Amino acid sequence: MQSSWNVTDGEKIYMPEGKYFIGNLHGVLNEETRDELSNLHFQNGSPVEGRFKLSDGRDVVSYLFAVNESAIQDYQGREYRFKGTGLVSITKTGGLEEEFGDWDGGHIVEFKNEFICQSSTCSNPTSYPNKRSVRICFGEEVCLNGEVCTDEAEEDFYAGK
Repeated sequence: MQSSWNVTDGEKIYMPEGKYFIGNLHGVLNEETRDELSNLHFQNGSPVEGRFKLSDGRDVVSYLFAVNESAIQDYQGREYRFKGTGLVSITKTGGLEEEFGDWDGGHIVEFKNEFICQSSTCSNPTSYPNKRSVRICFGEEVCLNGEVCTDEAEEDFYAGK
């Protein structure tokens, strides 16, 4: 019996050129903005991914990243720390300097042209029924591959455990 891999690509979100922070936004936003973003991420108790427009006008693209590790590296070897949030996000750096400025959870990347943000999942229900992997890309400059998760680990993540 031949195994079959299913790849599901999420929505392509186009972002303009500019200087962006990529990583865990909870360390770089003030408490009010952080709470607003958290409420958008978890509407009616369910996780929501995609583009968000905050009340201050800031655009944020966020993806849930239910990985079994608290830190991962992109293809260039830059480390991203999730500090228990399981979220990886991108937003322009303007205005972040006036806020907390804990850059430890991510990196500043400059995009010279418009770019695409997208999340993809890969699974093989025949050979690996309880596993999946996630790939999140911010342009060609930053791609993160999540460790394969079991359904139980994913359920724990969404339940906030």
